[in-house]
Amino acid sequence: MHRRLLSFAALPLLLFASVAFAQETPPSQSAGRTWLKEISPFLSPEDIAVGRVRLDAPSAKDTIPALQKYLAENVKHNLYSLGDLLQEQEILDGVTEIAFVVRSGDFGESIESFILLRLNGKVEDDKILALVLGYEEVDDELSAAYAVKKGNWLAVTNSEMTTELLNEQLPFAPAKFADAADLLGDDTLQLIASMTGDTFYNFSETLPSPTVLQYYVSKLKFAAAGVSFAPQRTIRMALQFGSAEDATEARDWLESLTTPGNLNNPVASQIAAAFRNFLPNQSGNRLAWKLDESNLQQIDQLLAPAMASVKSEAQAMTSINNMKQIGLAFHNFHDTYLSFPPAQFPKDKDGKPLLSWRVYMLPYVGYNELFDEFRLDEPWDSEHNLKLADQIPPCYRVPGVELPDPRMTTYLLPQGKDAFWTGDGKSLRFRDFTDGLSNTIMAVQTTPAAAVIWTKPEDWKFDPQKPFQGLQVTEDGDFWALFCDGRVENLSTQMKPEMMQRLIERNDGQVVELEEVEFEEFEE
Repeated sequence: MHRRLLSFAALPLLLFASVAFAQETPPSQSAGRTWLKEISPFLSPEDIAVGRVRLDAPSAKDTIPALQKYLAENVKHNLYSLGDLLQEQEILDGVTEIAFVVRSGDFGESIESFILLRLNGKVEDDKILALVLGYEEVDDELSAAYAVKKGNWLAVTNSEMTTELLNEQLPFAPAKFADAADLLGDDTLQLIASMTGDTFYNFSETLPSPTVLQYYVSKLKFAAAGVSFAPQRTIRMALQFGSAEDATEARDWLESLTTPGNLNNPVASQIAAAFRNFLPNQSGNRLAWKLDESNLQQIDQLLAPAMASVKSEAQAMTSINNMKQIGLAFHNFHDTYLSFPPAQFPKDKDGKPLLSWRVYMLPYVGYNELFDEFRLDEPWDSEHNLKLADQIPPCYRVPGVELPDPRMTTYLLPQGKDAFWTGDGKSLRFRDFTDGLSNTIMAVQTTPAAAVIWTKPEDWKFDPQKPFQGLQVTEDGDFWALFCDGRVENLSTQMKPEMMQRLIERNDGQVVELEEVEFEEFEE
């Protein structure tokens, strides 16, 4: 089924909010309660968050381009990109509000979500549904499977089971969501969340001190965050607690959390320091913030080093996982052909491979169909095969590295007579690694200057005289290496050159254990 498959990351809960929220009106007249009653047919007690994009808000009407950019970068759904949807004129003409409902699954161990659109009748329902699903048009079967219409609201789901539940469930209107909606007023982007119990526990296990976080979250009635764009970008947030005492305790904790020296993790300390001057104001049982454009720019500057570090660590982890996937693919290939590439695949008149090992490995990294498109008896740069080079698998892309050609990769094998990749068409077997798989480097990450088109049978030519030339090295002089047993290690260019040569050569009889690697002496 052809559906628009894109990623979603809900509005971050740590958006900051205002101390001067809109004047509250009596419950019977409040805009929040009116809105909640409208969407109540789609809500249930398992809902933990509701997001809103108010296309009818004053700040949205004159700032659609800025809103599109913000949504494309920050607010996505696993099926629908809001930034993409707002590029569609029919959406702008026929929808006055877009909302998301995030729901906890069984025992809080899973999350599901669906999109809601408030229609104004100016565009046909089927046209709106087709745009969201990514079809030219939809039929009655698709509509019945993935859409539920109640009043002016159209729900679009990602499963027939969710559709069935929405059709059968009774309306539910939690007062805390209505109170939060009242606080956010006409903010263009809104997020209301109430995550407690099993759901928060399961999703906080990877966080530092989850029991501390769970303690404070358990005291929350709701968290509300909003963003407006006119006359300037403003972010507001409120944390509503059960009592003034709980709110005071939470504020004291936030103050302690942002006090210099209280956190040992350098990145966490940098993030905490960025918010030190922006602690919330307290009013009864509520903590609230408001940040204007100048505040946000100041926070961005303070957060830049920490965010760069977090991004770098995330990219490094992705790269490590890519290398592990490559290592596993090599072993699965060996299990199939009883040797490493190029095995019995066709070669040129000189006996050298026509295509890169990365092509032969496609079935083992999840790209069987792409592999079937290659003409294995033609070289990598034949008219047919060269066109396929545009379809580089993600595991061959090094995250965060700018390359002169998007078809290139910097995951290369050491090439040499006694290295993992001989380059002459010889197919090695496990038995050829007499120094041991765990003691021989299989692959490395090179600099962009040494990158090659991923389908080209070319790799990193190892030079014993310059053993680290061409490697991607950190400021500390480290580099990552995939070993033939599938593990990835962080090595140092400060090791003696002969040690690196021993790690590259598979059968020199000089086995090197990493803990025994000797380093060059150097002066600070």
